[in-house]
Amino acid sequence: MMGGVEIIVPPTVRVEMNGMAFLGGFEVKGRSWAEQDPDAPVLRIGGFAMMGGVEVRVRLPGETAREAKKREKLENAERRRLSGGR
Repeated sequence: MMGGVEIIVPPTVRVEMNGMAFLGGFEVKGRSWAEQDPDAPVLRIGGFAMMGGVEVRVRLPGETAREAKKREKLENAERRRLSGGR
């Protein structure tokens, strides 16, 4: 309530979010390599956030927040380039 939660997970963990937010949000930032692997460990997050949010960030081991943001930006640009700029 009136705050935020940031959870950092490695790309080998699949994240399933089932929650509700009132004046806030539930969000996963970054891309997990485990999304397609049915045998990958699963982190299930659920609950209710009021005037706050729950954010899950995917980060490589030892990667700083700045490095993760730069990597995600490059990955998004590459994805756009491969999809024809859409």
